[in-house]
Amino acid sequence: MGRRESVRRKVLLDLLSDPLTLLPAAGGLTCLLVSWGFGLGGPMLLLLGSLGLLGGVGTYFTRLLLNSEELTRKAMEELEQESAQEKQAALDRLEKRLEQDEDPRTDQLLRKLRSVRETLEGNEMALDAQSRVEIQVKVRILFQGCLEALNRSLEYVEKARATHSDELKQAILSQREKDLEEVASSVATLERVAKAQVSKATTKQSTTDLAALRAELDHSLDVARKVDERMQALDQELTDRTRERHRS
Repeated sequence: MGRRESVRRKVLLDLLSDPLTLLPAAGGLTCLLVSWGFGLGGPMLLLLGSLGLLGGVGTYFTRLLLNSEELTRKAMEELEQESAQEKQAALDRLEKRLEQDEDPRTDQLLRKLRSVRETLEGNEMALDAQSRVEIQVKVRILFQGCLEALNRSLEYVEKARATHSDELKQAILSQREKDLEEVASSVATLERVAKAQVSKATTKQSTTDLAALRAELDHSLDVARKVDERMQALDQELTDRTRERHRS
């Protein structure tokens, strides 16, 4: 579900669950059911039920028409808060999993990524909208790539422990070292972007500074793509060797 659809759905659900909408409609519907189903209350109960139901529906559409901007803003803020909490929980789970590899470097890299994210979310560069969005997208892609690489580093440890081939084990651990080196390099790039964002949040970025940030992010993303390709090649090699061993 897209972000726009999620916001729209939340606005409608919030309106439906609002006491000003829910209570009159529920009360009115109850009166109508009692009147129609049991024949009690006479015309007065039928009238009260109709008024209550119409009042709830009227409140729903009135608020939707007159307060749509405020309701949308509130829904977006709540969804963003929920998303931030989900991301924080995912990082907590990753931190817990990384304890299994007994490698302090992965813990340190994850802590740096947390710090970078807090800095980037708390500051905004003085850029034109197009440049700001471009850099934000690249930062998000690089950040997510670092998290995936840290997850993968744990998988490498598990695969190395499971394999019986010393040669293959060495290849796996060697690839893991390369991945961690690239993660460290990417984290350093993100830290420099964060530092630039803090120091120049209120000043206009020069063309040279902006070009340097873009070039560094592009380089890091290119390296991340190559690391992903190496990982896929290694996974394929592991699969092929496992099949050969089973055949023999």
